[in-house]
Amino acid sequence: MGKAFFTYEQQLYKLQSEKELTISDPSYALKTLEKLSYYSLIGGYKDLFKHPASKKYLRGVTFPHPQHRVLP
Repeated sequence: MGKAFFTYEQQLYKLQSEKELTISDPSYALKTLEKLSYYSLIGGYKDLFKHPASKKYLRGVTFPHPQHRVLP
């Protein structure tokens, strides 16, 4: 059974609600999701968002961080 399809808006909501990321620029975040995909972002970078000991997502992580922009 494959993974469920989520629109980019639904993916953004999941980042906010499930991963508790603060979305500082929703428009840019949507464009980034279109380029990278949700699973590439979370799968590839999830360790940066997690506390090493508890493995829980850190509170207050901002996406996208102003200094970490994806080039066009």
